[in-house]
Amino acid sequence: MLTRLTGGTVYDPAHGVNGKIMDIYIRDGRIIAKPQTGERLDQEYNCAGKVVMAGAIDMHTHIGGGKVN
Repeated sequence: MLTRLTGGTVYDPAHGVNGKIMDIYIRDGRIIAKPQTGERLDQEYNCAGKVVMAGAIDMHTHIGGGKVN
């Protein structure tokens, strides 16, 4: 299965990408280089205005609730 994420703002410090708008291609759960011209996409998602990061986790919590100082 070939999936493309289009137009997202990509952050990938391991590869020196710091906020570049680009397309990401995924095959069988792995990020790959741009495939050959003419290869059929199975899925495509518009990520314009979104941040794309491999393995990013939003690390925050609301354990104390909204009324705790």
